Amino acid sequence: MAKREEWGSRFGLILAMAGNAIGLGNFLRFPVQAAQNGGGAFMIPYFAAFILLAIPLMWVEWTIGRNGGKYSHGSLPGMFDVMWNNKVAKYLGAFGLFISTIIMIYYTVIVSWMLGFSFYSITGDYFIQGMDVTSMGEYLTAYQTGGADGTGSQFFDSMLPGWIFLLITVAFNFYILSKGISGGIEKFAKIALPLLFVFATTIAIFVFYLGTPDPINYPERSVWHGLAFIWNPDLTQLGNSKIWLAAAGQVFFTLSVGMGTLQAYASYLKKKQDIALSGIATASINEFAEVILGGIIAIPIAVAFFGLQETQAIADGGTFNLGIVSMSVIFQKLGISDAFGQAFGFMWFFLLFFAGITSSVAMAQPLISFLKEQFDLTHKRATTFVGIFILVAVHLVFFYLQFGFMDEMDYWAGTFMLVIVALIEVIIFAWIFGAKKGWVELNKGGDITVPKIFIFVVKYVTPIYLLFILGFWTVQDAIPTLMMDKQNSPEFTISINDVNPKSYDDILRTEDLPKDIETLNVKNSIKFDFKEEINEINKQLQMGDKDNDVLKSKILKIFMIENVREKYQINDKSYEDLPSKDELKQVQLLFTKIEASLVISDNYNSSIDKSLKLISSTDNNLIRKCAIILSTYDLFNYYQKQQNIPYMWGSRIFMLLLLLTLFYLIHVAWKRNASKPDKFKMLD
Repeated sequence: MAKREEWGSRFGLILAMAGNAIGLGNFLRFPVQAAQNGGGAFMIPYFAAFILLAIPLMWVEWTIGRNGGKYSHGSLPGMFDVMWNNKVAKYLGAFGLFISTIIMIYYTVIVSWMLGFSFYSITGDYFIQGMDVTSMGEYLTAYQTGGADGTGSQFFDSMLPGWIFLLITVAFNFYILSKGISGGIEKFAKIALPLLFVFATTIAIFVFYLGTPDPINYPERSVWHGLAFIWNPDLTQLGNSKIWLAAAGQVFFTLSVGMGTLQAYASYLKKKQDIALSGIATASINEFAEVILGGIIAIPIAVAFFGLQETQAIADGGTFNLGIVSMSVIFQKLGISDAFGQAFGFMWFFLLFFAGITSSVAMAQPLISFLKEQFDLTHKRATTFVGIFILVAVHLVFFYLQFGFMDEMDYWAGTFMLVIVALIEVIIFAWIFGAKKGWVELNKGGDITVPKIFIFVVKYVTPIYLLFILGFWTVQDAIPTLMMDKQNSPEFTISINDVNPKSYDDILRTEDLPKDIETLNVKNSIKFDFKEEINEINKQLQMGDKDNDVLKSKILKIFMIENVREKYQINDKSYEDLPSKDELKQVQLLFTKIEASLVISDNYNSSIDKSLKLISSTDNNLIRKCAIILSTYDLFNYYQKQQNIPYMWGSRIFMLLLLLTLFYLIHVAWKRNASKPDKFKMLD
């Protein structure tokens, strides 16, 4: 068998491994998770999970990878097979190939958005007077969908620009991969990682320079308040299990564990090349990128321009709202000149593009290695086969993005399955291969010695941690998502009082009404009472859940009234039942005061009394109108989700077919190589 590739230098190896870990999650996902989960309160469980979960898993994966490389295996099926002499082992490894391949498919589409936005930053395309967060959100949606549903069609009326950037991104990925481990991935990492850090450090320094952009009108909106939010923990929130689960989920993304990419890279190490210190060095670089640079940039600058409460509201809107939408608006508000804002916009999105590419090339490597080693394909041919498959598959995500195609992939392959694979590899490593034997293998050639406590942690603490996460996610999310419970019932977050059926006829077109309208109890039996809502929030607050965003989400829904008017083609007559713009401003002011009362005050009873007085002083008719809007919006969401179901099933079928194909390829490969006992013997 031909000599396997190896890394050209230790420096290149560490940069490539760090590039694998440093991706969009560091700069887009981490700030959103921190903002949604209490800022400083999030950081304590985050570092706990990093030490007890991420670091042990990282060392396990480096060890599995280097051990597999000794037998010419660069993917999990072969690696598991040499560690566990059981026919099942290789098929369990298929899940690793499955995860990395599926994630690359949709991840490449997201990375292409970064390339597109870096181009539109430098050209100033979205630098439009009056552009706010809402308008910028429409700009992003229109870029993604070509304005297919009418949203943002004034910005893009075709998917062609996004398609061109997608093709460039796919081509760039496989150009790097075609050059191999040392000549492609390592060489690119040596260029991309330093440039990424230069761009990120430049932006971070400028964030500090901004300080308080508008000290006269908004003295509380400052970078320092944003940093305080991240680094001053509210210890009372540590009793909230949601924060611990969110932190554990983030560490999976931050070190790229559970997807077979670390093992693939580690398989190209020499038999006794250090992995203990190199692993820590890689993790440290990743944490610097995520916690220091990612934490310093997105949240503090957003707080400086929008304030803390609005920053949290933006983060609640999704992963891309803080890093793409709000940052694009901020670049237009820097005030020095458009050219200055465009340059910083380009740096931000181009560093995200480079971060994405260094991760996406790693995701393709396990499948390329598998085809080369199991079917004796040349590197060029294996890369070409994988490239063609990815090129075809990304179009499914690209064209069906708005119908939930990518969301299904992201949940099953990019979230839930990561924990399953991590649990499988920990059990094989610690309980079948042997934790002590694994510890010895880990320390071979090491520049440092990993303490023996690693044996206890990887054998007991890490698996229990993983089982807890898996169990909670299964009950809370996986079963409802699998059964599509969230798609099969309307999500009424607010109710209606004294609204006659004619009001519904004015808001919803007759053909949009569900056939089982009476069973939904929409018209008659739903009651609307703000006091009940406030009392419920009070209970949550007293339980320590200060981040209850019920009221905030209601405010956001009210301000989507224009979208609701457009979607449902509301006629002029129905406007008498809808809030005017002046009335919406009154409601905005009301909810801002309520929110401030609930969030700022530690005296819950006093804050609730103030909130109830604010509500009782508001015109009941105005609240009734807003109730109609909120309920209408919920129904619209219900119908939209119902329309997405066929596409979501399409995504599931595609993933199932890929997994079955991988099982078949593994079966064929092992049968084919059974007559070649020397093919995978230990290398000298």
